[in-house]
Amino acid sequence: FGPTDGGQLAQVQSFLAGNANSANPHGLYSLWAGANDVKNGLLGGFSAASIINNATTNITTAANLLHYAGAKYIMVLNIPDLGATPIVRAFGPNVSRAFTAVSIAYDQTLNTKLNNIGFDVIQPDTFGALAYIQKYPQLFGFSSSFGSVCD
Repeated sequence: FGPTDGGQLAQVQSFLAGNANSANPHGLYSLWAGANDVKNGLLGGFSAASIINNATTNITTAANLLHYAGAKYIMVLNIPDLGATPIVRAFGPNVSRAFTAVSIAYDQTLNTKLNNIGFDVIQPDTFGALAYIQKYPQLFGFSSSFGSVCD
C-alpha cells in the first residue's frame, strides 16, 4: 500500500476500456473514494499532504475520464469525519482530532479541485450529512451514534 492505490481510478479506467471508452450521457456516475486512502495512509505513516494530493488527484482524474468519455452527470462525494469513526476513536482523542483535521483538509482540497475542473460536478456533502446524523441520532432511529455496529 502506498499513499493511495488508485483503486477507484483503476475501476473507472477498466469500465471505460470495457465500454469502448464511452460513457452513457444519460447515466449517473458516482465516485466516492478517499476515506480508505486517508485511514490506511495515516496509519501506515504517510504524510497527510501526500495522501490528500494523490487521492484527490485520482478522483478528479477519474471524473475527467468519465466526462471526456461522454458522461454528463458525475457525482463526487466527499469523505465523512474519519475522526468520529469507532476504529479511529479507539486510538484516543488526539488521534481522533488529527483524523478530523485531515478529513476536513481532504474535503477542502477535493472541493477546490472539482470547482476548477471545467465542468459541473454534483457534490453531496457526506461530511456534513453524517455529522448531522451523529449529532441527532434519534431523528434517524438510532439511540447513539458513537459505537460499533459489528465487532
